[in-house]
Amino acid sequence: MNARTMKRYAGIALAVIAMTMPVAMPVAAIGAQGLDRTKQPVAGKSPTLRVPSWTKVKLANGADLIVVEKHDLPLVAVNIDFVGGTTTFEPKDKLGTGSFTAAMLSEGTKTKTADQLSDAQQMLGTAIAVQVGGESGTIRFTSLKEKVEPALALV
Repeated sequence: MNARTMKRYAGIALAVIAMTMPVAMPVAAIGAQGLDRTKQPVAGKSPTLRVPSWTKVKLANGADLIVVEKHDLPLVAVNIDFVGGTTTFEPKDKLGTGSFTAAMLSEGTKTKTADQLSDAQQMLGTAIAVQVGGESGTIRFTSLKEKVEPALALV
């Protein structure tokens, strides 16, 4: 065994020892903080609930567009929710069709292969997720503000 390998094994051994050693606070440090387990701590101030306002618009196709703005980060989160899922639209003799279809949406289209879809999502810094449940379904992604148009086009 060469010196480099021995150093590597020694480093691993020290890391394992450090992870398995119990972490204990010295009794003197506890006394210095004034920790008294016989008294219930005083509750802090209740947090203020801040519910964001939203705008709801009926689109020409009958869909509702709900926009909630929060300008702290340059991100746009898009959720496309639809009413009706596997219990509504799935034939009784073809159970699992809805979930299978949702899973296959990332496996390619007429114009893009699965690898091209994956690469495009990576280049945009997003991940498109599709879920179909019994009563509803969702397509969602989060994107940087300047990349939201190409991400929507990919959806």
